[in-house]
Amino acid sequence: LPKFHLVKLDGTYVAGTDFLEERLVTDEQVAIDIIKDLAHRGLLFAKEKYEHSYPHCWRCKSKVIYYAKDSWYIAMSQLRNDMLAQNEDIHWEPEHLKEGRFGEWLREVKDWAFSRERYWGTPLPVWEAQDGDRLCVGSFEELRSLAKDPSRVGDDFDPHRPFVDAIVLVKDGKEFQRVKDVCDVWFDSGAMPFAQWHYPFENKELIDLGQAYPADFISEAIDQTRGWFYTLLAVATLLGKERPFKNVICLGHVLDAEGKKMSKSLGNIVLPMEMIDRYGADAVRWYMYTINQPGESKRFDEKVLGEMLRQNFGILSNVLSFYQMFEGGHVREYRTSQHVLDRWMLARLNKLVDQTTQRLEHYIVTETVRELGEFITDLSTWYVRRSRDRVKGTDEQDKQHTLATLNEVLLTFSKLLAPFAPFFAEYMYREVGGEKESVHLEDWPMADKTLMNEKMLADMDRTRKIVSRAFERRAEAGINVRQPLAILTVALPLGSLDSALIDVIKDEVNVKEVIVKEGDLAVEFDLQLTPALKREGLVREIIRRVNALRKKEGLTIEDRVELFVIGSTEVLDAVKEHEDTLLHSTLATQLRTSGDVPETHETFSVNAIDVTIGFVKQ
Repeated sequence: LPKFHLVKLDGTYVAGTDFLEERLVTDEQVAIDIIKDLAHRGLLFAKEKYEHSYPHCWRCKSKVIYYAKDSWYIAMSQLRNDMLAQNEDIHWEPEHLKEGRFGEWLREVKDWAFSRERYWGTPLPVWEAQDGDRLCVGSFEELRSLAKDPSRVGDDFDPHRPFVDAIVLVKDGKEFQRVKDVCDVWFDSGAMPFAQWHYPFENKELIDLGQAYPADFISEAIDQTRGWFYTLLAVATLLGKERPFKNVICLGHVLDAEGKKMSKSLGNIVLPMEMIDRYGADAVRWYMYTINQPGESKRFDEKVLGEMLRQNFGILSNVLSFYQMFEGGHVREYRTSQHVLDRWMLARLNKLVDQTTQRLEHYIVTETVRELGEFITDLSTWYVRRSRDRVKGTDEQDKQHTLATLNEVLLTFSKLLAPFAPFFAEYMYREVGGEKESVHLEDWPMADKTLMNEKMLADMDRTRKIVSRAFERRAEAGINVRQPLAILTVALPLGSLDSALIDVIKDEVNVKEVIVKEGDLAVEFDLQLTPALKREGLVREIIRRVNALRKKEGLTIEDRVELFVIGSTEVLDAVKEHEDTLLHSTLATQLRTSGDVPETHETFSVNAIDVTIGFVKQ
């Protein structure tokens, strides 16, 4: 199309424009004078002021103008159907981008404005003679053969503009000068799959035989649907190749906590390295994985990041510390345990391995990492908490089964964690006895189907719902969990529950007997407190207080104490009745109920009964 410019490249009006000649188009007075001129000639329809955005140079902040220029184009519109067909074989995550943002771009694809006017860049390989003849050069060898001075195309010559502009070509007695345009930089990005192998001059078989092409997986931000993702497909299609990548995860942009775009001028920039230094790279990665789906914009909130760190890596660190506190470095066999908690934990682990593998095969990240977080919670708040008494008890075989199961869980989980939290996974792998130099050199774990007991998982899920209902009922009655109750009646649709799970319920909700009957899920306690139940509840509170005091004083599980308890006759009767439990649970060697109060002591009240406890480290 012909172009008729009223403005020169320097932003001033051309000669012959009357009072506008040589004036800058962005000058506010110019706009005023134009309005005056129109009004004077009776051509002004209306005038008003309104605020609008205006483009500025991002470097020097000067105002810029849009200017019609000659450009080289590639007729991508002729390849529309080819690109749409290739897109059908690409797996997008999120899936809606395939037919949505990216698909719409392809369906409405425009010819590619391929050239740019830049001082430096990849040159458009076109040379032009004065009579309009053109040469398109396809290799350095061809360039050298056509060069008027071949010495300018040596082994170390720089093929970029402006250096290449000095090379004059000669053919059929005519000299050819290179056109001054450079290629759109997105062409460099789009040509990457081929350029990285110096194709087709080297490694041709890697591309043509599919050994290094297409890519299994790429990832970039959502704006690349019209940038890198598009030019990769465009260049591949131009070369007659299949789609350049099989799978793509498209990412949303990072915003501030209020959902605003980060900007230095707004003062809401978050520096990634500061967050990494403060919370660790793994925590920042975890935040990005789990906060929302990949294609959505992510609000970055440092408070939420801190919470995620505590809820995941903090809890996992505590589980690891618990294991290290009791493990003796022995090789143990975890498969022989028949304890219901061990069988459930191994079933839970192997189902996690299976689900994680399936999700990652389909490039589903957010749900995968969230499930890893839920597993950490289950491991800590259900398995480890329910197993504490097992590793502290006198049954050595049961203790070894617990530690063997926990070792298997932590070792396998470190492998599942490795792609998402590589540093913590490496640390945990080494701490629990990983045999290879690094967890990242390990094979990906395979689910053991023989341990994936779906019935066990369903039964334990049902058990936990019963426990949750029971806790709610206790809270409604105002009776804390440390106070034993006589009977819990549970209604279940099947009217039965495995005895091992009944034992779990009894321990967890602190009840002497569980009665199961048929009906819709419901629970009900016998809330009557006998003197014996009250005494046992009192001792449980004393145990809790003593252990809290031990922790406050910095004692470890290796430290033994002489325990001191004093109070009313009711208190003394209670501690005498449950002396063995009291000593075992507080790691005490003996109990004293008279004499001087130790230096380390505490007085508290339970149900209007005053109690003083203390201890002397042995």
